[in-house]
Amino acid sequence: MTDEPSNQPVRTCPSCGGSTDLRFCPYDGTATIEGRALFADPTALRAGDVVNGRYRITELIGRGGFGAVYAGEHTGTHQQVALKLLMPSEDDPKTDIRRFHQEAQLTASLRHPNTVRVFDIGQTQHGALFLAMELLNGQTLEDRLQGLEARRTPLPEDEALDFAIQTLKALSEAHGKGLVHRDLKPANVMLTEFEGERVVKVLDFGIARRQGSTLTGHGRALGTPAYMSPEQCMGDDVDGRADVYALGCILFRCLTGRTPYEAETAFAMMEGHALAPVPDINRWALKPVASGTKSAIERALAKRPRERFQSARDMRSTLETVRSTLVPEDEAPTMAWNPRPAPKAVVVRPIAPAKASVVLIPPDALAGEEAARFKPVAIAAPPPPPTVQPTVVQKPKLTVVATQQKARPTKKPVAVEEAYEPLPKSGLPSWLPWAIGAGVFAAIMGLLLAWRSR
Repeated sequence: MTDEPSNQPVRTCPSCGGSTDLRFCPYDGTATIEGRALFADPTALRAGDVVNGRYRITELIGRGGFGAVYAGEHTGTHQQVALKLLMPSEDDPKTDIRRFHQEAQLTASLRHPNTVRVFDIGQTQHGALFLAMELLNGQTLEDRLQGLEARRTPLPEDEALDFAIQTLKALSEAHGKGLVHRDLKPANVMLTEFEGERVVKVLDFGIARRQGSTLTGHGRALGTPAYMSPEQCMGDDVDGRADVYALGCILFRCLTGRTPYEAETAFAMMEGHALAPVPDINRWALKPVASGTKSAIERALAKRPRERFQSARDMRSTLETVRSTLVPEDEAPTMAWNPRPAPKAVVVRPIAPAKASVVLIPPDALAGEEAARFKPVAIAAPPPPPTVQPTVVQKPKLTVVATQQKARPTKKPVAVEEAYEPLPKSGLPSWLPWAIGAGVFAAIMGLLLAWRSR
């Protein structure tokens, strides 16, 4: 079948942007589109309408400045699909059409389970361009965060890391093919469920760029200001590390309820990304953040690309390690954010021995009348002399030390280095000291016997 001119005076190639009357571009063979696609209304479809003879519309899912998204099903296979219709801008509609076509080409080339699948591209009977994509049931991360932020509650840290790890798997495939998403944000991350497991899907490669592509000129910044990397804000060339930065911004918001650089204008926000220091997540975190998570986010938000994770695979490996060490939130201590100081250790010391002891010296150890001139004095017991081996019997409230020592020929004997205080001479009878000593000895023995009998 030969290529024949169409009845339309002008058709546009969505790949190169050239104009022609042919159904296929004479330069790259891409199917051209009718010129009215530049001005078609993507919201004109109604439930029951059949698009391009293949897809029956069931309902409108959402609409915005980009266009509209419908739920539908294939008329032959009954496969559930999502139809994304483009609303070209008035400023540069041809560039928007080229970018839309590029999204279809780029996304269709990705096969990872964490990337939304694209099945088809075409044009409605009204002229609007559409993508037929995998229909997902769930909610976007943006919807999830808005619900939590209304209650001043962060996304659980383990859930935030799980979504980030799956997102990085999708980015690894895209970066491996030289593709940079450039608009990674919570609204482009879908949280779904498959067989009871949470599954993340990365959406909207609408402004994705193949490295080396000239579709977006140097010096033009594209993206969402709250999640744009410094080099993206400056209009410089970007690579996969720009998506790593955007994911760091998303994780920051998941755990704090705000983006790293909030400002009243988009320009001021972009200036923060480019020039302001990386904010301390502990200052804004609504709950305690693991040190490994904090370090990973700070590294992802580094101003210079060479200081960030050098690939999505590197960041995923780090987050998987951090995730494996996290304690489940329901098992974490409730006072973890403001822990009470640990009680000081209590040192139990043994009871010290009595500070005083009674030393008894037999009277025959002293010579003659000298025994009457000295009396023992109770003082702090010193350590025993090295040449004397005392026998110590220690009981509660009573210590008795018996020491034997020979008398010395001096007139002032000293026993066990104890100090004695001489008594003044008196006219007392010589038997009185004997009587006193016997009484004291009898009293001590009585106390010992009474104590042992208890």
